[in-house]
Amino acid sequence: MVSKLIRKKVRDFKREKEEKIIEEILEKTRSTKRIRKELAKGKGYITYLTDEVGNKIYERNEINILATNFYRELYKNRLKKKEPLIPQNLDSVEPFMYEEIELAIKETKREKAPGHDDILNEQIKYGGEELT
Repeated sequence: MVSKLIRKKVRDFKREKEEKIIEEILEKTRSTKRIRKELAKGKGYITYLTDEVGNKIYERNEINILATNFYRELYKNRLKKKEPLIPQNLDSVEPFMYEEIELAIKETKREKAPGHDDILNEQIKYGGEELT
């Protein structure tokens, strides 16, 4: 009887917490995508991975090693090829058009983490014509 009551209280608490999260996000951003992200937080735990032979790996450390080796192998060839970021012949590069810059700024998404320059998309987006 006590365990039923405890389970019910836990369910009620979780439901209230989810409703509060939904209300806050709807008031702030009206974004259903953000709601799904917030409600899914903490549920991305991988319980097992399957190795090359087909064995299921359940140990956390072994899962980390298996995943690390997989991504190292996946990106091994990409790490060796380094193409220059700046074209060698700068004379053939056309300057940006004002409309291209405006469109790029207009299409930036809000509430994203800033880059290495610590400038938020909102700062660029609402900075006005001076920034373009």
